[in-house]
Amino acid sequence: MRRFLLILGMCAMFSFPVFARESIDLGEIVVTPLGVPSDKKYQAADTVSVETQAVEDKDFASAGEVLDLEPGVDVVGGGRVGSASQGIYLRGAQPRHTSYIFEGIKLYDPSNTSGYYVPSDFLLSGLERVEAVKMPLSSLYGSSAIGGVVNFLAKKPQGEPYAIIKEMAGSHDTYEENVEAGGKVKNISYLLDVSRLDSRGISQAQAKNNNPERDAYQNTSVVAGINYQLPQDLELGLTVKGTHARRELDADNNYDGIPEDDPLYVSWNDEMLVSCLLSKTFTPYLTYKMRLGGTDIRRRYHDDVSHANDKYSRSWYKGMTYQLNNSFEITPCKQFKMLVGFDWTRERVESYSYTYNYTYLSASGPNTNKDYSREKGWFAELIANPTDELELDYSYRLENNPLFKDHSVNKVGASYALPTKTTLYSSYGEGFKSPSLYQLYSSNGNPLLKPEESRSWEAGVKQELPADLKLSLAYTHSDFTNLIDFVYTNPAFYQGRYLNATKGKSRGIELKLSGQLGKSVAWETGYAYLNGEQDFVGADYVTIASHPSVRIPANKAFGKITKQWDKFSAGIDLLYEGKRYDHIWVGMNDQFVTMKPYWLGNLDLKYKIKQNAEAFLNVANLLNKNYERIKGYGEEKISFYGGVNYKF
Repeated sequence: MRRFLLILGMCAMFSFPVFARESIDLGEIVVTPLGVPSDKKYQAADTVSVETQAVEDKDFASAGEVLDLEPGVDVVGGGRVGSASQGIYLRGAQPRHTSYIFEGIKLYDPSNTSGYYVPSDFLLSGLERVEAVKMPLSSLYGSSAIGGVVNFLAKKPQGEPYAIIKEMAGSHDTYEENVEAGGKVKNISYLLDVSRLDSRGISQAQAKNNNPERDAYQNTSVVAGINYQLPQDLELGLTVKGTHARRELDADNNYDGIPEDDPLYVSWNDEMLVSCLLSKTFTPYLTYKMRLGGTDIRRRYHDDVSHANDKYSRSWYKGMTYQLNNSFEITPCKQFKMLVGFDWTRERVESYSYTYNYTYLSASGPNTNKDYSREKGWFAELIANPTDELELDYSYRLENNPLFKDHSVNKVGASYALPTKTTLYSSYGEGFKSPSLYQLYSSNGNPLLKPEESRSWEAGVKQELPADLKLSLAYTHSDFTNLIDFVYTNPAFYQGRYLNATKGKSRGIELKLSGQLGKSVAWETGYAYLNGEQDFVGADYVTIASHPSVRIPANKAFGKITKQWDKFSAGIDLLYEGKRYDHIWVGMNDQFVTMKPYWLGNLDLKYKIKQNAEAFLNVANLLNKNYERIKGYGEEKISFYGGVNYKF
């Protein structure tokens, strides 16, 4: 069926007239670092902004892939073929310390043990831009922004109505279909994007460890949005993203530190994200915005260990959030902006688990839990441009939680543009993450937990050089305290609870250089050094000792180059990740193991058949390396993905 659709798409490319749709050049404007649109060159924090065209050129499938070639960003797991769950590490912070935002709504799963978001199933189709800030931003975005923020912005078409059809097929019996329609009719902008991804996948457990069974992956994603411009500068908007994913899993069922095939272990993930917007501009100096929305994430796991009538387990988890965000943007003059606001979040969690073992005549469950939590916060931000060269920003947040009462954080930054096309910048930020409902109220929970905290600062320089060269260099410094872990309080009776028991730190250097060779060749290269350290609770769940951070390389380097001809373009990128550690369990003992360095290459080819109609080919793992990002879990070998894009 999918081969038929691929052929049909290619035939359509040559059969229908093609109409260009209006493109919007967003330039260097970014939203995330300061909460309001602002010029990226003045940002007093290192910000990554990936535009729609860059996403489409690389044919990225997931959030992690689009950020992989960035210094200070380390991506583990995920990908098109459904490898192990994805996590994004920002400058040595843990994945649970990355905050995700979709159209002003925070994405996280309160039913998760640590209450954070796993972006493995978040496909990028239907998005206008992805922004990432590698700096704590709890002053604006509240809990979880200890390491930084990844912000997803949906498309809001402004031109003539258009439609896009995409068909892709490739290695591992992978197929992807995407249909998108959008445009602007009078005062209404609309978007509908539907994607389906199917793959027989690879073995999640390393195939070289005698794990031949493939783990299939399916993902259906829908993004829908509508914005209505009413008279008197009033705007109403609604954006919805839904995801349904099925993933076959492997696990270390033998407790030997090496995952093995588990043919009957399956998970389902359903996500619904809703963001409603009301925006009213009262005067050129005052704008009010209200975001109302929430998230509904439901995970389900089935594991028939041997046979459904012999031994099996069933569990499901529901994590829901209800969110309200009010803000006033005040611009009394060109040199001064102010953002003040209030937000409110309510969490709800339900869970169910049941296990049955006929051999030992034992059963547990059903076990159903329901928990609730509320948080509210007040925030303010000041942005000043006393001169064309100088920008200053300061933000403050006061968070109120019924458990730990008031908690405040700050962020301050400055940047200065010299006449030599040099921009100097520095910033200091504080972050916090509230304890999860599980850490608070489970059988091992502790309602006396305090928020996890971070304090980070960076200093950097951005330099424009002759021949279209751009250089950036930054030093980063982060400390993490009050980190939550499970610790035995009474080892003799195996009694323990979650405590603010550990800490961590990271120190790093990040370098990036980019340029143009004529008008047709663009290139970029970068390097990151990170010295990270974290406390770990030992196998006895009592002893605490420091060790270099796991799954994060001390040395990372990358390079990419793109060449554009009349109808043909080619891009190649290389990524080097140095030695990394991982933390595994063998029996009842924990061990730190070393993962070897590796090189990873990718090739992207595109050919424009006619106006707005093109064919593409992506070659993943061009060097055909056998590498690991999580110990014992596999990544795809050299793989080929090709297809067609047709816009009309």
